Amino acid sequence: MKEFRFRFLMIIAFVGLSLYLLYPTYQDYSFNNEISDSIENLRDSLNQSTPVLSEAEIKEVIDLKENSLRSVPEVRDAREKRVKLGLDLQGGMYLVMEVNTAKLLEKLAKDADDPQFKEALADAENISRTTNEDVVTTLSNIFQQRNIRMSRYFGSIREDDQQIIERLKEQESDAVTRAIEIIRNRVDQYGVSEPSIQKQGSRRIIVELPGIAKEEEAKNLVQGRALLEFKLVKESDFAFPIMNRIDEVLAGNTQTDTTEAQQDTTAADMTEEEFAKEHPFYSVARLADPQGRIPDTYVKESDRAKVLEFLSRPEIKNVVPDNIEFLFEANPIVGDDGENYYRMYMVNKQPELTGGVIVDAQSNIDPQTTGAVVYMQMNAEGSREWARITGANIDKRCAIVLDGVIYSAPVIQNKIAGGNSQISGLADLEEAKLLEIVLKAGALPAPVDIIEERTVGPSLGQDSIAQGFNSTIIGFLLVAVFMIFYYRKSGTLADLTLMFTVLFIMGILAGFQATLTLPGIAGIILTIGMAVDANVIIFERIREEQSTGKTIKASIESGFQNSYSAIFDANITSFFTALILYQFGSGPIQGFALTLMIGIISSLFSSLIITKLMMEFMVSRGYEIKIGGRSRIFDNLNIDFLGKRKVAYIVSSSLFIIAVISLVFRGLELGIDFKGGSEIALSFQKPIEIGEVRNNLDDIGLGNVEVKTFGGETGVLIRTELQEVPKELIPQILSNIENVIAASFPNLQKSIVDSSYNSFTYELGNPETTNEVVDKLTAEGFLASRASLEPDNTKMQIRFGIANLLEETLKDKMPDNNFTILKEENVGPKIGNELKRDAIIAVALSLVVILIYLGLRFKFAFANGAVAALFHDVIITLGLFSVLYGYMPFLNLEISVTIVAAFLTLVGYSINDTVIVFDRVREELKIHKTIDLEENINRAINLTLRRTIMTSFTTLIVITVLLFFGGEVLRGFAFTLFFGIIIGTYSSVFVASAFVLEYAKKTKKKMSF
Repeated sequence: MKEFRFRFLMIIAFVGLSLYLLYPTYQDYSFNNEISDSIENLRDSLNQSTPVLSEAEIKEVIDLKENSLRSVPEVRDAREKRVKLGLDLQGGMYLVMEVNTAKLLEKLAKDADDPQFKEALADAENISRTTNEDVVTTLSNIFQQRNIRMSRYFGSIREDDQQIIERLKEQESDAVTRAIEIIRNRVDQYGVSEPSIQKQGSRRIIVELPGIAKEEEAKNLVQGRALLEFKLVKESDFAFPIMNRIDEVLAGNTQTDTTEAQQDTTAADMTEEEFAKEHPFYSVARLADPQGRIPDTYVKESDRAKVLEFLSRPEIKNVVPDNIEFLFEANPIVGDDGENYYRMYMVNKQPELTGGVIVDAQSNIDPQTTGAVVYMQMNAEGSREWARITGANIDKRCAIVLDGVIYSAPVIQNKIAGGNSQISGLADLEEAKLLEIVLKAGALPAPVDIIEERTVGPSLGQDSIAQGFNSTIIGFLLVAVFMIFYYRKSGTLADLTLMFTVLFIMGILAGFQATLTLPGIAGIILTIGMAVDANVIIFERIREEQSTGKTIKASIESGFQNSYSAIFDANITSFFTALILYQFGSGPIQGFALTLMIGIISSLFSSLIITKLMMEFMVSRGYEIKIGGRSRIFDNLNIDFLGKRKVAYIVSSSLFIIAVISLVFRGLELGIDFKGGSEIALSFQKPIEIGEVRNNLDDIGLGNVEVKTFGGETGVLIRTELQEVPKELIPQILSNIENVIAASFPNLQKSIVDSSYNSFTYELGNPETTNEVVDKLTAEGFLASRASLEPDNTKMQIRFGIANLLEETLKDKMPDNNFTILKEENVGPKIGNELKRDAIIAVALSLVVILIYLGLRFKFAFANGAVAALFHDVIITLGLFSVLYGYMPFLNLEISVTIVAAFLTLVGYSINDTVIVFDRVREELKIHKTIDLEENINRAINLTLRRTIMTSFTTLIVITVLLFFGGEVLRGFAFTLFFGIIIGTYSSVFVASAFVLEYAKKTKKKMSF
């Protein structure tokens, strides 16, 4: 009874915890609906307002309102704790960026102009692209082959090559860390919700920007250089009159008695509501010391949006001088109320000095004060200017600003000559190290290149959510109805177990703040099908125990005990393949693997703990439990499966030979993940002929452009293996840009100040003109954006990629059929080669792990049989892809990362099926030691046949739902599993088991356990 109570309380605790963890997701959904309704009502009222507002003004008001609503602590807290949605579900941009090590080495070299060095560096860069060897190691090998010492170009003559190599690699890693800090600051400032910026490997950065609206501006944002500035902080005698005037204007007060206003801010006899009404600005911009020399102003994190909204109002801009601005510190402090507060400074808008003068920064511990400090070193020009600035501003604060955020505002204690300076007063060495990185990040030591880019439009994201949700519901209902139909009352218990399994999966995802992707939803759907397996095994074992005359209580106990081995072996092997997939996958595929692993654990708990508890409870209350299917055709089966193995050999050999021939001569069509290239999916307003699109793209100079349907008669997928626009097309693109500018701005003075393989940067001289030119070119379809988000920016950047060229061509040649962009992808050859390598390693490692595990749990004859069956399943399914590609275009039979995930899932599922049979063979061999192996294997197959067919059938139910309702993205995934499961079910009987028998006969070994 105590054990029963303990299990009951444990289940209640897990259910309660899951519901608690999922509650913020429900809250976020409710808040989003309320905010959407509020924004829609505001939009309606603004559209009817007098005077009539422009679209830009309406958008500005709505954005401010939405930011204000979303900054409410309850809303923000719910959003932070909800189940996150991946980019494929909500739309957004996924970038893989890499620090250009060759450019870094070029900057660090003593004599970068030496022809010998240039040649070696170019060779190292080319070799690195094809071998994935890092540039530093490759360059050192080239130097060694050419009898050149590393110290000739790097370090000192006293250092050996290995020391220099290690230091160069450290500088490369430091450059990546600095780039991550810069990108994170810029993205935060840009206002992207829930971004993800992570380091991958030694020099790569993964950037995920959900829901991004202006993709080109975002790319420019993360690739652009950091802006480091030194700005003087305004003191109280200058700042307070302005701040008081801001407060008065916001309160609707026209008086100008700033002394009185300042004193009012300290009134202690007002309620909080009265104070907020009288002093709107000071109620959110709190003064720590109204009489201090520097206005110590602190803003609660939840009030930042409100302060920014106040400062952006036209009437406030009229009060604030043009030459000053308000900036926040980067790091908050925790107030007495437990809330985060950001210090806000009033500073000169014009910097005294920029980060271009910083040549080095080092964090350390001051030996005199034992406090953390950062030492800075400036170049000669910076040193002279810094001496003048510090000498003229002793006892004043100088803010160190990176991308509009203040990292430190130390007091200038004396005139600093020689360009050496230090920043003290830091909390600890960790903060000092961070500041050191920020100071060094004033100018990136090397360019950061985008080597992979994927963009999912919001409409495709919404479609994916609807398709994923519908597929989950339909799959669950179909499996639930079938289980009740077949197992009756026991089927109801299995359905309740499924509900608990899904609840636990979602609860764990929410608890770990994991991201739910479209393949992740597929993982949940697949779990629903596979979770039935454990219950079917248990039900069949209980039914067998009942048939021997045992009581229902004894049958339940024996049934569970006899099921543990098969259930654990099958699920552990599936878990291993999911773990390997998680290790070698990326992005959404990791989401699938994570969901599958969580699903396996959750289904085990639900099946072994909850199902047993419910059965025991029903028995203790006198309810009758009878396990048995509606069909009796599986009772007392005695089919000689292995006697027919020669027929199976002919069938398998034929399919295998056809598959191999097709793979050799037709091959496989690799997707963009592995080939690299550019891909764009479009949705037209009207039905579109593929031939028409193909003809329009044939003569634009991109070589072989592949065009096919995508998701219906209005969808088109366009692909080319090129990643960059051919050089011969660039003059025409430039001419088109110049023509648009000349037509709208005939007298505009402009110049190209920078260019790369996919962009031009123009200097236009005037910020307002720059904004107008950007807007005009954007309206004409060019990828134009401001080079900087600063108000005084005068530079414009225009990008030109393959996808953009395709879009412009179709807009020009098909003006009567508008289209929207569903997704864009650009994958460099280096990424494609790495994905190929990782896919091969993942499949090979899965087979090795399965071989070792089954060898330890059974015998290596069984392990070899299982691997032989897996090899059989994978080759035949791959052959199916090769044979059918081109004949069934609606299935999307290209080998992509998602398809590789499907094959690894198939490996896990197929081995699951085989393990169940082998487990029963092992049991039969223990019981019937005098019966020969062939009869024992046949007996085991017959006893597990009901379970084999039931599990395959329920899994095929949910896979069929995915195939028809899961959308274009998951159709190939579902097709792989659909036929793979059929072939895997066949092979567990006729390949794996037959292999064990043939091995035993050939070696004349007696199988015993």
